[in-house]
Amino acid sequence: MVPSISSINLSDATGLSNTYGGYIKTKSKANISINASGSYSSTISSYSISVNGTTYNSQTVTTDVLKNAGTNTISVTVRDSRGRTTKSSKSFNVLDYNAPVLSEFSNNRCNEDGTINDNGENIKTTVTWSSNSLNSKNILTLHIYSKKKDSNTWEEIASSSNNSGTKSVIFVADGTSSYDVKLVISDKFNSATYTRKIGTTYRLINFRNTGKGIALGKVSEEDLLDVNMDTRFRKAVRSENDVIAGLGTSNQTSLFGKANKKWISIGNATQGNKIHIPQSVYDIAYEYYIVVKTSHGSTFPFYVPYNDVKKDLISGYYFSDSYCATARLMATSRTDKDGFDISLNMAWTKELYNRQASTFEIYIYYR
Repeated sequence: MVPSISSINLSDATGLSNTYGGYIKTKSKANISINASGSYSSTISSYSISVNGTTYNSQTVTTDVLKNAGTNTISVTVRDSRGRTTKSSKSFNVLDYNAPVLSEFSNNRCNEDGTINDNGENIKTTVTWSSNSLNSKNILTLHIYSKKKDSNTWEEIASSSNNSGTKSVIFVADGTSSYDVKLVISDKFNSATYTRKIGTTYRLINFRNTGKGIALGKVSEEDLLDVNMDTRFRKAVRSENDVIAGLGTSNQTSLFGKANKKWISIGNATQGNKIHIPQSVYDIAYEYYIVVKTSHGSTFPFYVPYNDVKKDLISGYYFSDSYCATARLMATSRTDKDGFDISLNMAWTKELYNRQASTFEIYIYYR
């Protein structure tokens, strides 16, 4: 006689099923225990419980958070002291849950009726969202706030308590001021805050009343040159101080700091061999300096922006009274997906140095 499994006991280790009427994906954990017995004086020697993608060798277990919504199955195998086994299973349902999804959060200047207008004295905010209701017991709340750019006080302009929908609100917004709009979206398990900036009304050129500020494409709000237009400079731009890209964002970067970074060597190789550029270097490098050197002392420099270095072919040309040569660099992907390789190809190159052939070597640096 094989051993017998009298029960597979299941409960929610987090207690969430008591509130929401079911186990919840990525939130609930399952407590599982097995009652089994041997026959004819045999005893149970081992238990195996498979659930949620994991197998446990124990009579009682607490799973990790449940990963899959819908029907989940617990598969149990027990073995007795005589080596005989028996199997059983039990199914239970898991409610689907994901953090609230924000699919739209748009803000535009508009007329009083909501018609989009860059010179409008109102702002139209539209929000579209969705979430899991969990048997109508996970209520999502949404709050929209606004304030003038220089104010420290937020004013609530709209709210909602629906698990999904689209909401638009139009509020009066002084055309001479920029505004901040904040959205706070929350359910029982997650909360997120989003902010957007909306500029002034459009002005081709505007002078600030202090006499010290000029704005292009907007109203002047500060004592400086403020440009809110795509800009093309047809002559050199010179700065005696630092230039900051991405000001006020998490990607803020000092160009002065970048320009003064030292070149770091990646390596060197002779013609026909390759230099490996690891993915870890490619992730942080923004410029490469590649030099091809000949045995007679001539060089071919390549300054390559980060987004061009993976091109299939990079070419350089060198010419003088004694030399005439072309260098071609080939970029190839690696099967291990760790970055890529650069190799030097001089197959179509002719260089004359007192009618002597040259050998070539490639050096690569980054910063």
